[in-house]
Parts: sequence; structure tokens; C-alpha cells
Amino acid sequence: MPDKSQVSTNPINRRNMLTGSAAALSTLAVTNLPASAADNPDAKLKELFKLYEHAVERMNTADREMTELFKIVDKELPYEPPMPKDIDDTMPPDVQEAFNAMTFGQFARKDLPEIYNKWHDDLEERQRQAKEEYQAYEETHARLKEKYNIGEFEDRADRCFGEYSELRYQIFETPAQTLEGVKIKMRVIELEPALSGQSSYDDNPGTLAVIEDLRRLLRVTA
Repeated sequence: MPDKSQVSTNPINRRNMLTGSAAALSTLAVTNLPASAADNPDAKLKELFKLYEHAVERMNTADREMTELFKIVDKELPYEPPMPKDIDDTMPPDVQEAFNAMTFGQFARKDLPEIYNKWHDDLEERQRQAKEEYQAYEETHARLKEKYNIGEFEDRADRCFGEYSELRYQIFETPAQTLEGVKIKMRVIELEPALSGQSSYDDNPGTLAVIEDLRRLLRVTA
């Protein structure tokens, strides 16, 4: 069974709360740039990056809040028990041997070996107990979610991630007009491993955006 250390990310799955947010913020855009930026070819990218940095800060703050909330919840939430479907139903060797030795007639009459019946009854009892334990766990989870208003924290974290995702997308989709603009995209790529767990540039969608910018700026055809 899982130990207490495994609970913190199970009741409130962080990955679940981050799904589907960017689409809800598709209208986010930088349309009104300062007049002083009119002569800067990459003014939009610079402004987007400023907004991106603020979005990252808000997202990190939301993550810290959720982490602190998990610590509080962990003190009251018992370990997550296995679900009934996860109970090991593998036959022991002696039961498997007796089962394999059955004739077709025994199957038809449901004349099962005693050793098999005993194992099967024990399996059903373990599954019944697991069901009761998991139901109690879910009830406790629901009570704590309401007690600590977890839904509000989830919504705020979801909005923060959505804003970050949309700005990140806009930065990579906005063509860089100078090497300064390319550097902005490179900076976002450098931040990505810490933000999303990606381990290399090859895993990052921003890499292609930078390559396309460099091809255009250097007038190199693919």
C-alpha cells in the first residue's frame, strides 16, 4: 500500500488542475503598445516577455500556495488505499495448478477445487474491504476539499497557468525581427526546464520557433 509520503499529489492532482486552461484565455493579446516602442521592430516581443515574466511569478506564487495547502491537508488525510481493481488477484502456484487440472465436466458443474474456492473467497473479501476503505478515503477527501476551499485554489492556479501558457504561445508565434527578438525566445526556452520539467532543448517547442527566426533573419532556406 502507498505510504503517507505518496498522498500529497494524489488527492489534488496538480497535473489535472492545469489541463485545458490555455484555450479559455485565447483572447489574451498585446494590442496597445507604448508609442515610444513604435520604432522597435521587436517591441511586441519585448512587451510579451514582460507580461510573461509577471505570469511566471503569479504561477509560481499559486504553486507555493497549493504546496502549503497540501501540507495542511496531508496532516488530516490518511494514506490513499488501493482501489478494489488494484488488489492482487494473481493465483498462487498451488491454486493455479489445481485450477489447470480441472476437467471440462468440473467446469460445467462448477465443481471447483476447495483450494480454489478458499482463495477466491479470500480475494472477494479483500476486494470488499478495499472498496470500503477507498469510499471512506473519498469521503474524507471531499470533506477536506470543502473545509479548505481547495476549489478556489485550484481555479486560481488554473487561471495562472492558462495565462502563462497563452503568453508563451504568443511569444513563440510572434516572428522575431532582430536578434534581440531571438534572444527573448531563447530566454523563454532557458526558463522552460524549471517550469515544465523538460530536460533538454530538443523537447521544447520553442526551439523550432527560434530556428525559423534565424533562417529568416539569415536568409537561409530550409
